[in-house]
Amino acid sequence: SFWRIMFIHPVNASTEVTNIDDTMIQPNTVDLRVDKVYRIGAGPMHIDEEEKIHRKSIEIFPDEDGNFLLSPGCYEIQSNQQVEIAEGEIALVLGRSTFNRNGVLIISSIYDSGFKDYAGATVYNIGGEATVKPNTRFAHLIIAKAESLHKYDGDYGEKN
Repeated sequence: SFWRIMFIHPVNASTEVTNIDDTMIQPNTVDLRVDKVYRIGAGPMHIDEEEKIHRKSIEIFPDEDGNFLLSPGCYEIQSNQQVEIAEGEIALVLGRSTFNRNGVLIISSIYDSGFKDYAGATVYNIGGEATVKPNTRFAHLIIAKAESLHKYDGDYGEKN
C-alpha cells in the first residue's frame, strides 16, 4: 500500500505549541521564532548503540547591530516555542523559503510523540555570511498523524 500522510495544522492538532501570535499562523503551518543560536563545532562525534559523543557547540550572541552572524557552517537554532508532541502525532521543522533560496538550509529530524521541549532545527549555511535577528520567523512547524507504538524516550528534551 502507499503511504498516506495526513498533515494537521498545528492550531488544530493535539500537539501543544506555546508562544504563538497571529503573525506566525500560516495557511498550513505555524512559524517558529529564533531564540538561541549555537555554532556546531568541527570536533569529533561518535554514535553507536551504547553511547553518543556529541560535537561541542558554542552559543553565539547577537552582535552590536542585534544580529546573530552565521558564517558558512553548521548551527543549531532553538526557537522560543515549546512543543509537546501529542500521542498519534509527529512534527518536523523546515526552513522558511527565503532561507532556502539563499543557500541557508534549515531542517530537523522527526519529533516523536511525547517529545517536550523547545522546537529547533539544524542550520546549514552553505553560501556566504548570513545575519538574523532574535525573534525572527525562521522555520515552519509541521504536524502529521502517525501511529505511536510508545512515547519518546530519547536523550533530548525535558524528561517527564
